Amino acid sequence: MLFPYTNEEGNELNESMWVKQIGEYYEIDNIPFYVKNYACGDLVSGEMRQGELIVEELIQESGNSTIQIIFYDKGIIEKTRASLKELKCASEISNIPALIAFNVPKDVDYFGVVEPFLQSGFKADLWDYQEACLAHT
Repeated sequence: MLFPYTNEEGNELNESMWVKQIGEYYEIDNIPFYVKNYACGDLVSGEMRQGELIVEELIQESGNSTIQIIFYDKGIIEKTRASLKELKCASEISNIPALIAFNVPKDVDYFGVVEPFLQSGFKADLWDYQEACLAHT
């Protein structure tokens, strides 16, 4: 499924994501790297346009959050991914070697555990990150 977005330069692009059909809707089956406001497990509607399945709208949030990290030192990516895995957060590496995205499951304490971890790396000038889809409250 294609998810349209506008990059920082103002270009209109599409991010392709795996989805599983659930009745008339689709469940996102991977972690978004570029789009905002979507997370793994979210339920969306889609429409076929010119042979491509395009997202239409968010139907139901999964409760998961999507965080995207850009690393200043690519040498720490695998160690960071291992740390995220210990926090029960799955991650994926994008086509940009210094960019990863990770999923924070709804039952993981984002504000008490994950955010302090992110802040420590940010304050140590190891990475920058964005909360692309923050469903945790």
